[in-house]
Amino acid sequence: MTDPHYSLFPDHDSLTAAQHALTERLGVSRRLMPSRDVVPAGPSGEWLRELRNMRFDRPRELAGLTEWVIDGLETGTVQVTHPGYLGLFNPAPTFASECADRIASAFNPQVCVHSHAPAAVEIELHVIREVARKAGMPDGSGGHFTSGGSEANLTAMLCALQAACPAYGDDGVCA
Repeated sequence: MTDPHYSLFPDHDSLTAAQHALTERLGVSRRLMPSRDVVPAGPSGEWLRELRNMRFDRPRELAGLTEWVIDGLETGTVQVTHPGYLGLFNPAPTFASECADRIASAFNPQVCVHSHAPAAVEIELHVIREVARKAGMPDGSGGHFTSGGSEANLTAMLCALQAACPAYGDDGVCA
């Protein structure tokens, strides 16, 4: 059985080998993408049975698990990276964004607090200022990155409150 700690925090050589294998496997997936359907057929019955039989009572080898997840996503998600994809605004991720996501995942910066991740927070602020500038927004425009859902809805609500009641930002709901 694999040591759970080692599975989560492998030594340098094992980590490098796993990263290389993942990069190679994603490259194969990328090369084969044009030959696949854009719309998901859904995971195979065998894949779904394997999923239902997975238990978390013992560690699994990362290489096999990574391969299994990629296999499922190749047929079980809309392929926005497919050259024939034309649909909702779901842009294909650029390679640079894949690299950025990998870096963010490796460091897991806590961007909600400047003191915990000053470099990451400053990068985010700079990108937001530059996007605002390119969009023709006035100086001092701001924002933050969010993937949607509750945080995006709360942000919209807070912006609306501030626009409707300028004192809200300083005085809160008592304004």
